[in-house]
Amino acid sequence: MVGQQPVIFDPAINPSGPMYLKDWIATMTTDLKTVSFSICKSTSYAPSSPCSVDSTSNEPALDHQMMYLDYEWNRISDMKRDPSKELGDSPPWSQRYQSRQF
Repeated sequence: MVGQQPVIFDPAINPSGPMYLKDWIATMTTDLKTVSFSICKSTSYAPSSPCSVDSTSNEPALDHQMMYLDYEWNRISDMKRDPSKELGDSPPWSQRYQSRQF
């Protein structure tokens, strides 16, 4: 939250930085009547995470992040692509989006 505004960090949609919730939704649909979503606590980050998780520790999230990064690195390597290019500082999709002022 920034003040009373929900903020989304979604590097797949905007790798250059956070977005306000309304702007994030607008990138995925033009008709709000056709979508539904839940706003969960910041500690709920995986599809299997319950929205009611109440934890102040980031350790499980950081451990999972490294595990998933390893999986993704290996998957990209298996496809005969260069994971350092795709998962490094300048992923291919970063050129698709203009930097937005937040």
